[in-house]
Amino acid sequence: MNAGPFRFKDPLSFPVITAAALQERSEGVWVGPPAAPVTRLRVPPSFHDYPVGESIFPPLHTRPPVIYPPAFALKREKAVLTGYRTLLGADGTFCGDESFTEPAALKNAINRLSLADEFNNEATGLVKTGGDDEATEFRFEQNGRPVIRDAEPIVLLCSTEPSNYGSFLFRVLPKLRTLQNAGLGQFRIMVPQYYQSMTDYLSLSGFGEKRLVPHYANAVYQLDQSILVSLRNSQAYLDDESLAYYKHMRDTYGVPSQGRRLYLTRRTLGKASNAAATRVMRNEEELITALQAHGFEVVEPSRLTAIQQIRLFSSADIIIGPSGSAMFNVVFCHPGTKLIDIETEPHWIHAHMCLFGSLGLDYGIFEGQTEDRDFSVVHKPFSVDIEALMRRLLNFEKAPRPQF
Repeated sequence: MNAGPFRFKDPLSFPVITAAALQERSEGVWVGPPAAPVTRLRVPPSFHDYPVGESIFPPLHTRPPVIYPPAFALKREKAVLTGYRTLLGADGTFCGDESFTEPAALKNAINRLSLADEFNNEATGLVKTGGDDEATEFRFEQNGRPVIRDAEPIVLLCSTEPSNYGSFLFRVLPKLRTLQNAGLGQFRIMVPQYYQSMTDYLSLSGFGEKRLVPHYANAVYQLDQSILVSLRNSQAYLDDESLAYYKHMRDTYGVPSQGRRLYLTRRTLGKASNAAATRVMRNEEELITALQAHGFEVVEPSRLTAIQQIRLFSSADIIIGPSGSAMFNVVFCHPGTKLIDIETEPHWIHAHMCLFGSLGLDYGIFEGQTEDRDFSVVHKPFSVDIEALMRRLLNFEKAPRPQF
């Protein structure tokens, strides 16, 4: 297996080919309409509360641009898939499911791959050997991982954070729209399937298990003909095609809004829950008691089937809960649904705001308090000011929904 050196090549720099050519033995990139970058503006929250001390965030009322390149499908011959989403080409280039519209974003991506820890390196086995920019060279180390060979054409829906449920919702599932637009619906699909719900969502989208090939980041895949489908929503701001996908899922499997009031808990209900092990709310029992007195249902989405989650979130009028993968189920909410997102660390606020705003939710940010502000340690226990939160909740429910 080629050990390199390898240099990054932007997927959109490959020769442009037609959708029909993706099914032939040739390399190139199909570019979806509008075939040019699209700019959107982040939607600010209806409120941002931090009852104690200073906020952990910069001002959230600003509307920074979110710039996305066009969607694409990249055809490669005799390539190696390694880690979460990286294709190594026989020509000494590598790429992933992202194109970069800004040099700073590309530099950041290359710098992350240059790090030694598996999360930032995306388990690629790539090791930096020289260079300080997009021309940085890497060598590839297999590191004893098994090699799986596949000679038949296959479409790759792989992306970063493959075992994360929230990542699957906003990164992987919207790729199905690109797959269909490029006329690739008949191909086998390699896709992360770490939870049954992931497989179920693919099945509900019309892709049965017989056509699905599980992707695992701890293996290396030698692929004769692979088609890598692009990441549509790198900043979690859902584009029009992604919104159309989730509207279709909601219209097909969901229900009209039924005025339900939901609290999303991370605590353990019944058998052990992975979600309950981190980011624990220390005074959650008191909060639940206060919410139940106002008619809120306590739900843990990870206990539900895919269809149950679609029905639950589409039925809601207002949702409150701590940030996390469960909150990404708001993709199934009707526009205008009210949402209070309890945030406790600064790392992901931009992506969360992009998601909520792009969905047309009437959302607010309420900060919880961790024991200290050393955010180099993630997912710390926290508490919330229950009186302040309940005051905000009751006023928020009465407030008219904003018009954008």
